[in-house]
Amino acid sequence: MTASETKNTPTSQIGTDIKNGSLDKVLNRLKQRFEQVARARREHAQVLVDAKQLVINRANSGQCPKCGSNNLQAVHSATQKGFSDTGACSGCCCLGPVGLLCGFCGSGKKQEQSYRMCLNCGNKF
Repeated sequence: MTASETKNTPTSQIGTDIKNGSLDKVLNRLKQRFEQVARARREHAQVLVDAKQLVINRANSGQCPKCGSNNLQAVHSATQKGFSDTGACSGCCCLGPVGLLCGFCGSGKKQEQSYRMCLNCGNKF
């Protein structure tokens, strides 16, 4: 801001009005400034809501939420849990050498996951 621009803002004029003893002008200028800040906050909040809604609409309509591409691929992966070092270590501390077999507890369980992947940007959702 230049010096001429700061003279025209409501906050810079408040100091002048205080020096002149005009309390009504000070209150009006503070009210104007408060309304400007409130309006800017509402506009910013609306932009955030619109952006969030766009991402949701893209994901629901079969588009990538990140880039908007329709070039998607469904991915299904399954992993099988194996020997657990943590389980073996804690079992060994509690039960001795036989506790090493605790590392096999829960092994063989399958974890399945399905998601979509964008072939343009690589986003997984």
